[in-house]
Amino acid sequence: MPTTSLVFSSDEDKNKPLRRDGYKKSWRKNQMLADIKVHVYSFRHHFISYQLSIGTDKLAVARLVGHKTTPMIDEHYSHHLPNEAADAMNLM
Repeated sequence: MPTTSLVFSSDEDKNKPLRRDGYKKSWRKNQMLADIKVHVYSFRHHFISYQLSIGTDKLAVARLVGHKTTPMIDEHYSHHLPNEAADAMNLM
């Protein structure tokens, strides 16, 4: 039974989140146990792509994934927003 709500907790303190790359050891173990070969960032990519596809505001998505601004969203996920310019013109 889990003792914390964190998916990947620190080995030193189970109530603290891992450092930026601290998930790797736990993720490899989970991949072996589940017999899967999925990079953990695939889940992040899917989450961002899905949020944009359903019309969630870019700034809201950026903040949900830990960014204060949208340049990362603009640079890496703009292909999910092909109608963004046309939609903006329709608002006029």
